[in-house]
Amino acid sequence: MIRGGARRAIEVEFDIRRQQEKAQFQRVSILRIDEDGWRKADEFPAAYTLVFVLDQEPNPTWARAFREIFERAFYLMKRRTDLRGDRIVMIVADRDDMQQHADFAKRLVAETNQFIEGDYFRRIDAHFDREKRRALQEFDTISPSRTV
Repeated sequence: MIRGGARRAIEVEFDIRRQQEKAQFQRVSILRIDEDGWRKADEFPAAYTLVFVLDQEPNPTWARAFREIFERAFYLMKRRTDLRGDRIVMIVADRDDMQQHADFAKRLVAETNQFIEGDYFRRIDAHFDREKRRALQEFDTISPSRTV
């Protein structure tokens, strides 16, 4: 009975650690456009910065995924987009369709959230499943069951 309780404690420990790891990745959303962020940029003559305020500063892994998704995105009006703290900063032209840029930013955030909650969480699950199996095998090796 004690052995079964110790084994269950190992399983619970890894399940808690898995949930703690996933808890670092809160869903990110765009709150609003930062009107004070609209200013002239140096990239080209008609360049301006368009800034979106996020509801939080994303986890570094989320930020890295966001940048990769941006790089792979097909978007005709794509110029440059950076993540700076809790802001998405886009370089746009003064005559661009700002709604299209806003829709693109929303899509990037949504796709990044989907990646984290799907692919990345599956990686976390696989990692903790491997670690839990290894710990349980080690426990079973150290604590062989007794038969009477």
